[in-house]
Amino acid sequence: MDQRIVRGKPDARVGGLLFEVKLPSPRGPGIEAAIAQASDYLHEFHQRHQRPARAVAYDGLSLAFLEDDGTVIRRGRPSALATVLESWLIGLGSDIITPDDFVARLGPASPRAHEVMDVLWRLFQGQRGQNRFIEEVFQVWRGLYGVTTNLSDEAIRGLRRAAESIGITISGSRAQAEEFLFIVESYLAVLLKLLVARVVVQQRLTDYPTLEALLTAEGSPVRGMEQLEQRASHVQGVFEEDVFLWPVHASIFSREAERELEGVLGSLATDLDDVDLVGARHDFLRLVYQQFLDPVSRRTLGEFYTTEELVKETLDAVGYNGDLSRRIMDISCGSGTFLVEAISRAVEQHREAPVADLVHRITGNIIGVDIHPFAVAMARVNYLIAISGVLEASEAVTFAVPVYWADSLARLRPQQPSMAGMRPPIPINLPNLPQFRLPDPRDVDWGDLFRRVDEAVDRVSRVQRGTLDPQAVWAYFWSRADQEHFLPHEQTLRDFISTVVSLHNGNRDMRWVPLLRNILAVAQYQGSCDYIVGNPPWVRIHNISPAIRERLFGTYQTYRDAGWRRGASLGGLGRGFARQVDYAVAFVERGLEFLTPGGRLGFVITSKIMHALYGSALRKKLLQEAPPIRLVDYSLQARPVFQDATNYPLVLAIEKRPSQDSDATSITVVSPRGERQDFTLPSARLPLLASDREAPWALVPPRVREAFDRMLTGEEGRPRRLLGEIQGFQAQMGVKTALNKVFLVKRVEPVPEAPDEVVVYTEGYYSQQVPENQKHLYSARVEKILLRPVVRGADVEAWRYRQQDYILWTHDDETGHVLQDISPKGKAYFQQHVRALRRRDDYHEGMPIWTVFRVRPDKVGPKLVWQRISNDVETLFLPPNLRTDIVESGVIPIDTVRVIALDQIRGPVVAAFLNSLPVGLYCLAFSRRDRGAYRDLDAYVIGLVPLPGEIQQFLENATGTHAIDRLMTISQALHENPQRSDRPALEAELDSIVAGLYGLTLAQLQAMREFYTFITPSRPVTEVRDLEAEEALEVDQ
Repeated sequence: MDQRIVRGKPDARVGGLLFEVKLPSPRGPGIEAAIAQASDYLHEFHQRHQRPARAVAYDGLSLAFLEDDGTVIRRGRPSALATVLESWLIGLGSDIITPDDFVARLGPASPRAHEVMDVLWRLFQGQRGQNRFIEEVFQVWRGLYGVTTNLSDEAIRGLRRAAESIGITISGSRAQAEEFLFIVESYLAVLLKLLVARVVVQQRLTDYPTLEALLTAEGSPVRGMEQLEQRASHVQGVFEEDVFLWPVHASIFSREAERELEGVLGSLATDLDDVDLVGARHDFLRLVYQQFLDPVSRRTLGEFYTTEELVKETLDAVGYNGDLSRRIMDISCGSGTFLVEAISRAVEQHREAPVADLVHRITGNIIGVDIHPFAVAMARVNYLIAISGVLEASEAVTFAVPVYWADSLARLRPQQPSMAGMRPPIPINLPNLPQFRLPDPRDVDWGDLFRRVDEAVDRVSRVQRGTLDPQAVWAYFWSRADQEHFLPHEQTLRDFISTVVSLHNGNRDMRWVPLLRNILAVAQYQGSCDYIVGNPPWVRIHNISPAIRERLFGTYQTYRDAGWRRGASLGGLGRGFARQVDYAVAFVERGLEFLTPGGRLGFVITSKIMHALYGSALRKKLLQEAPPIRLVDYSLQARPVFQDATNYPLVLAIEKRPSQDSDATSITVVSPRGERQDFTLPSARLPLLASDREAPWALVPPRVREAFDRMLTGEEGRPRRLLGEIQGFQAQMGVKTALNKVFLVKRVEPVPEAPDEVVVYTEGYYSQQVPENQKHLYSARVEKILLRPVVRGADVEAWRYRQQDYILWTHDDETGHVLQDISPKGKAYFQQHVRALRRRDDYHEGMPIWTVFRVRPDKVGPKLVWQRISNDVETLFLPPNLRTDIVESGVIPIDTVRVIALDQIRGPVVAAFLNSLPVGLYCLAFSRRDRGAYRDLDAYVIGLVPLPGEIQQFLENATGTHAIDRLMTISQALHENPQRSDRPALEAELDSIVAGLYGLTLAQLQAMREFYTFITPSRPVTEVRDLEAEEALEVDQ
């Protein structure tokens, strides 16, 4: 395996054995040069990996064997030293030193992984029907992963290929893909548990010298997996039972399955005994995981590592320096990246502290939580590796790893005692489990309660066969309980035991208890943390299970009150469209609850919380209760911040305290080219509309912010009317087919013998998703009367429409109503797709199957259009009719464009106004980011454009002025010929005219030009030209 060391690169490396080859003398430098080079590589290898290696030098005539210090210990002809080379390859070639070695030995493509997953797959499929326990474990896993596991078609195909590589055949269905994914995660989770155990062995936190000895102490590695907690008693809380231990429990039902499982567990233990995790780099496991699964599979698991740079930047943003007198917690810790960096800072800060004291202070003040057992297992490995340097020089220290398998969004809400002095029971909701009601933990020790209930279930199940009787379990529990203590809670405890027995009878077997117990453990940190940090999951609301959505909207204020009503109204949207809240929002609200007053939260979070309509309640909450102290906006950066994932994050740092007028926010905006611009704004001026705390935020430099304020308020300080507030001029989306591959025509061919007919080839004909044997269904001979030119986002530039495609139009051009009957050949074509047409979300029974949605007559007439997803505001005016080679008619806009219905007098002027730099930058500053430097220029964005008085009067009364006339002239000229040579001069004049209408100064316009250039990938900075229209501009002193 070829492997870079530090500066150079050996000709080959196999495990801990390096090879360097040179040509023999006199044709090449010979054996001495090979020896010298190999010696350098050994030294560099030791620097990089903190472990020795050996080397072989060869020049075609001689072999030389080098010890780790570069000393030559054997040298001679290859034929005489073949046995030595073979022994070195056997002894050193299997060493696992780098992530590449680990993946080659144990990764998904390795023979070992194939062997283990084959055993797990057969065990799962063979016993699933006979043993309800396995099915219940699988369903619990599905419930836990329903939040972030997004099995797209691409992911399913990737999982299918992965299964085939192992010799497992799965269908293309989501159900079978989930089953195989469960097996993959089960293998990875078992591997991680064994990695934890390997660290425990290396740190001498157990008496066993090797992992193999630890696992097989009583003969069976299967039983050893169950007893890891007892055998590694110095480390607590890392081997708790979770859903991934199902193979251990399932194997007891089949001796053959148990033998197979024993074999693969023993082999894994032997392999892992070759891994030096304590001496590995801190990011060893991260690098392993990044190479372990292909990008598609990692996207499926929702598992992406936050880069080290982002982690450090986030911790710096909240001011965390490793001070162990202050507590830091990551409530969605994933693999523990933030925890590892926090531990590193703490160790550096407290290097002189006694070892035992340092370990206990770290584990008491650096805490992680995650709902996914797989992520928790990885975080525990990383946590142990991170403190390994502290443990190396000490005797055994007993400690607990504070990484909890729990739902950090689950709240315990103790209530005030009743009139009788009783505290009411606390309801608890967990994914895929019934609601639990438990006595207040201040009255009843939950750990003791769970132990007693578990004992009662176990004892009764030994004498009762089949379904357990709740009354029998209650009787056993009550007979051994402190009845006087439990009596006030008798009914609550009866109900709890009844729920537990019901779960047991469904073979859940108390496996969910750690989730319940850990909720209490995590809840005890509420209000005690000085820092909450992390990268909470970014999940669109559509991908969250209905049960979890209901809980979020029922219990989280930032969900319940989400949806900026004013913005939705300006964009002609219902509030439902404005409430598509990202899952990450709940973590911000919950994180604030864990903080002490004055504590700080630092998240790497979706930048959409600043701009999207759904972020309104969160923005208001922050500006009132936790003002932002630091914002780093990566949403414009073209390169991915996370490996193999295209996301555009915001580093958000806030402080829990009431806001003050003096609050200021330090801001960094990163350009599409990676340049950084730093500035500070008063926190109250983050919202675009200063009087509305729910409004989107505009992160712009102070001079640009001044220009925006002038645009919004005018000279007299009165708010200007917004475009979306002017009756009849609201923006709206184009029509929606919901099945473009059937409706949109990419190619048209004439039919010579029938001039009124054409042969059409729709999008489906060219789609790679349509099998070859079905492509004929997307080509048809139809009546020409059905065709209309279509405008889609990709067809629109400023001033210019490139007509490329058509739509099969089935609505009346005047009324917009769907035609109840259409021409015969068109009807026959649609009938071929009847099932797909009826499955569309907007389709209702009784509609003609060819119905297009969101059709209005004003969308067919003259209109202003722009591309919704774009890196600039680029509008054009389309007249009422367009002549093509096929038809002369109105142009149909589809839903990738947005539309304002305007006549031929107002349309060109409004196009010129919106295409100006002041309006364009204003819109870009607060519009939601989408796909890199692109923005989502939805209807509400344009609806928020403030109108200078002359533009407002022109819209309402069609009364012109000199500035309006000039806008019309420039617009007509650029619509007629967008390629004209004086276009830059005309657009610069246009910018100055609009700036003058707003009353902007020359300096403000120049600042806008410079920031526009900074945040967009095109258009160089140009100085404000001394044009006639600039006479209206004020000179900034």
